[in-house]
Amino acid sequence: MRQNQKNGPPKDRTPKLKKGDKTVNILTDGTLNYIRFMDRKEVRVLTTAHGANSIQTGKTNPVTKEPIVKFEAVHQYNQFMGAVNRNPCFEIYHTMKDFKRAYKRRHQEEDE
Repeated sequence: MRQNQKNGPPKDRTPKLKKGDKTVNILTDGTLNYIRFMDRKEVRVLTTAHGANSIQTGKTNPVTKEPIVKFEAVHQYNQFMGAVNRNPCFEIYHTMKDFKRAYKRRHQEEDE
């Protein structure tokens, strides 16, 4: 979700997060949950399917040896987004570079 999205959460209820800040902002409006926290970058999640539950991923931080805890929405996104195959989406779009390459190959074969 973009920071300045129209009809988004009010700016006065969402203070700016600093790097390394562990605070979490959760705004709930009925079934819609807005989760905002600071990881390496600021992460914003807008979800209707997940609550604000945190779960352990089963992995540990190699430096601190603490278990890694993520929000359920983030964990499921990371877990299942790898199954989306986006390669066929772009196969029908050919670039000018593709056409030039094919043109050169055809004319090189004719010259030989």
